[in-house]
Amino acid sequence: MNNCPGKREKPRSGRIKIKLIASAFVLLVLALGFNALLSMSSLEKLYVGSIASEYQVVGRDLQRKLDQALRFGKNIYKFVGMNRLLEETKDNLTSKIELRQTLKADAAGSSGREAINVSVVLPGGQILYSADEQRVGGMLAAAVVAQAGEASSKDSLYVKHKGEYYITLPVHGMDQKQAASVVMSFHQRQIAPFLNAILRRNVILISIILLGSTLVLIALLHLAAPAVASAAQFPRMRISVLIFVVIGAAQICFSALQTNDFKDHYLLIAKNKAEILTTLLRDDIEYLLDKGIRIDKLVKMDVLMGEIIQSSPEIADITIYNSDKQPLYVAGRAGVVDFQKSADQDKKQAAVSQRPSDPAYSVQLDIRKEGQVEGVLRTDISKEVVYGEIWDSVLDSLTVLFISILFLAELLILTLQFIGRQLDGAGLGGSLDYSIMRPAAFLFLFGVDIGISFIPLYMEDLYQPLLGLSRDMAMGIPISVRVFFTGVSIFLGGNWGDKRGWHEPFLIGLFLTGAGFLHAWLAPDAIHFILSQAVLGLGYGLSLIAAQLFIIAYTNESNRAVGLAQLWAGVYAGSICGGAAGAMLAERIGYRQVFLIGAIVLFLVIPYALIFMRAGIRKPARAAAARSAPKLSVGQLARFLANRNVASLILFGSIPTAIALVGFLDYFSPIYLNRIGTSQSNIGRILMIYGACLIYAAPFISKYVDASNGKKIYIVVSGLLGGAAFVFFYLFKGILATSIAVFLLGISSSFGFAAKSAYGLKLDAARELGAGRSMGIYSTADRVGQVLGPVTFGWILIAAGAAEGVIYFGLIYLGVTLLFSLAAQNDRSMDPPAGEKA
Repeated sequence: MNNCPGKREKPRSGRIKIKLIASAFVLLVLALGFNALLSMSSLEKLYVGSIASEYQVVGRDLQRKLDQALRFGKNIYKFVGMNRLLEETKDNLTSKIELRQTLKADAAGSSGREAINVSVVLPGGQILYSADEQRVGGMLAAAVVAQAGEASSKDSLYVKHKGEYYITLPVHGMDQKQAASVVMSFHQRQIAPFLNAILRRNVILISIILLGSTLVLIALLHLAAPAVASAAQFPRMRISVLIFVVIGAAQICFSALQTNDFKDHYLLIAKNKAEILTTLLRDDIEYLLDKGIRIDKLVKMDVLMGEIIQSSPEIADITIYNSDKQPLYVAGRAGVVDFQKSADQDKKQAAVSQRPSDPAYSVQLDIRKEGQVEGVLRTDISKEVVYGEIWDSVLDSLTVLFISILFLAELLILTLQFIGRQLDGAGLGGSLDYSIMRPAAFLFLFGVDIGISFIPLYMEDLYQPLLGLSRDMAMGIPISVRVFFTGVSIFLGGNWGDKRGWHEPFLIGLFLTGAGFLHAWLAPDAIHFILSQAVLGLGYGLSLIAAQLFIIAYTNESNRAVGLAQLWAGVYAGSICGGAAGAMLAERIGYRQVFLIGAIVLFLVIPYALIFMRAGIRKPARAAAARSAPKLSVGQLARFLANRNVASLILFGSIPTAIALVGFLDYFSPIYLNRIGTSQSNIGRILMIYGACLIYAAPFISKYVDASNGKKIYIVVSGLLGGAAFVFFYLFKGILATSIAVFLLGISSSFGFAAKSAYGLKLDAARELGAGRSMGIYSTADRVGQVLGPVTFGWILIAAGAAEGVIYFGLIYLGVTLLFSLAAQNDRSMDPPAGEKA
């Protein structure tokens, strides 16, 4: 330890070890907590969906009876016996459906008849019949009515509204048009004990993993931390890898156990559904036998079984055997057979009789008449469907794991910066490095995008007649207002930053963004909510452009591309984590409260900047400010835009790239993937590939961009990769082709984002105008392209169709890249600004 006067004392090794262990423990708690919250949100949907599907099995029995009655001419408005059918269905729901065996005791107190209702509803939403007579004549909520209108196109559909889950099944008349819907509802209190039991198990599981991981961290960090604490001797990489591996392993362990738990649950639910369906069908058969009909003379029984198969994707086949174990009727995915009417009866019967049976995936019930066994009803569960559902849950868990590890990585960067400054003995506000902005960017975008998944939905809740606009149009106003004011403030922020320094627009932008979120939290109506998005957009644009100005101020030609790539890595990591966390929180605490949490996160970035970045919070010297931001004139702005290289970069680089990215990623891909039957979860996962490229590939690629004297070639490479993405999509199509196209666009942006900024700021015209103003203009050009993206691809879909339109755009994009390579000057011979030479 150095005790010389005038020198700051280095921290003791013991204190550093304690800080390391304490910081690692906090990271472990935050990472596991974030993982647990996301996992619970994801698994809760799967659990509720699987439980609702059990109710759906019973509901489909009623649906088939109503369909059959209407086909034979019954009038839905004068349906004799409807009340008896509804009560019978309600009895089946309450008596035949059981939750998991281990949770029966928990669920027993809340699974009564009062929590369940069955109704028949007209297409307009009016309740025509109901097991709860008080509901007859009433109207369903708009969200449930919309679901009922879509019910015919979806296999499993439920919606939650004011504490109740609604399942709708369409009923068709003689003309095959939807005449009504069967609507079953059950209150959330019916499954609350079930979910609470899962939560208790998760708390115990996390506690065990937390204890074990903490002990491992203490032991390893004690061994890995150096005996002498100094910045030069501190093994930052080794400590980073150690903490990341231990906490990452804890998260993987938790996710794996969660997935295995759901697998066991889903298998139990699939078996229970098969038992319910088999029991209902057996009851119908025994009713016919009691009427004197022989088991081998059940007219159109094979057709009824076929209808059951078509409406129950988990069921592979259903077979009815006589008392001699000979098959009489069979229905499967390939079709139905009545062996009494079938050619080659003996051969087909033998094939069915020899079919292997797996007790874990099969249900067999005796069919009796007056106590005597008349036959056997066997239902086989589809292993393919069960494995598919389990695979979907695995994908959900992997997605949650990716997001939570992403969250961990960004927190680890922040923690090690804190420890590093302690080791340097420079204090929190010591010398600055461009990397200090990445954690701020992460927290900033985490807060900004925490509500991105539900802004239109919240606007729908607040909707009121507004300028004659429909509800659907009004839902899009808040996002449009936010984008507009973001574009305005980006341009203003660039000029402001040149004159006054990066810190003023950054800090004031954070304050305005946080204030916008507070306003959204308190907004009493739609007008106030729209105003809140205007304030939010102003602040967002100011802070975003100021963050880029910080990178420019603390980098030079040798590391600017890396600095900007690190910034965008933090931005995309924050956006992904914030969007996921916000969606999860909205389901648990409501939209309004999420805005408050977003405001808190955003206001936390202000003390981070004031503490960790205070060395850079100073106004530029008057002379330097005059050089970087001379008085702006219209002529000067016109000369800048008319500059050959600037115009080429904007017209052939920035705008086409923004059109391609926003148009394909945000507009075209979700529509295309939805139309080919891709689930919403998989669409989200595919689009996350782009963000992952910007987070992990861009910083690596940017090192090569910085090492090169010429940035133009990387802009051209970016354009060629972008064009190749569209060509590849056209040639192969489908989910895999879309995924690869998104990946190529991500790699394209990894080359292009940093290279365009570095090239644009290297130009003489940019030096004359000022870095902030130049960045503001370039960013505004990007915003123009982002606005044109959905419009362009919407026109492509209408005018040329999906595949043809995409290849036309891809070829145009490649042509524009060629124009840039011909029109823009090579920057290898351009000298960097004074003081920026490596």
